[in-house]
Amino acid sequence: MLRSSAGPAMRSSIAFPPLFLAVLLCAAPVSGAGSAADDVRAVRPLRVVYDARVFDATCALIHTEPSGDGLALYFVTSARLFKTAEGERFRPASVVQITLEDGTGIAVRREDVFLPTGNLVDIAVLRAEVPNTAVVAGSITFDPPAPASAFVIAGYGSDGAPATITGQVRFASTRLVVGDRDASPIAGCVGAPALGDDGIFGVVSECDANRAAVITPLSMAYAFIVRHVPGLVGQPMLRDQ
Repeated sequence: MLRSSAGPAMRSSIAFPPLFLAVLLCAAPVSGAGSAADDVRAVRPLRVVYDARVFDATCALIHTEPSGDGLALYFVTSARLFKTAEGERFRPASVVQITLEDGTGIAVRREDVFLPTGNLVDIAVLRAEVPNTAVVAGSITFDPPAPASAFVIAGYGSDGAPATITGQVRFASTRLVVGDRDASPIAGCVGAPALGDDGIFGVVSECDANRAAVITPLSMAYAFIVRHVPGLVGQPMLRDQ
């Protein structure tokens, strides 16, 4: 579920546009050259603070790009942390903070929170700048998983330790993937990445207790992600074996 200090959990409402399939067919799959271990290491805790509530969630590092004397880091997470189910943006958060593997907290500026228009796609891109540091981006794929295939949702337990939940795809379409397991044991499971054989293929949109997790595939946001993550499509097409 979406963990917040105040207010009920929010739900996304998405529709499938007639022209989307034509766009998707033109989108080549892209993935990084990392390993499965890198994909898990790319998972980071995310905190979004508003005046009346705090969301503890999850995001995943998908790309790094040189920026001045440092690096620009690009993450994906759920857009539900930043707007309503109807697609209306919340007032800007006072704090958007990502915790890196070494425990460093990095701030995301308001202008570096990128959201798609409307309520069709439940994916947000976050950008943050850091000094040169040792970070590893996960591999991603724009190919949704096949029904009955295995996947992993990666995040953190209530004690802050890395945690994963393994499941199978019960239903898959161009707009969503439904698993067969409850993902709520992962603290802040909204925005957590779903990983298949080829890397991160989506982010968790819904993970209420006692219900199967619902995942938004990255393929739903191909044009949006590529537009806001420069250099992403230039990565190697296949992960190193």
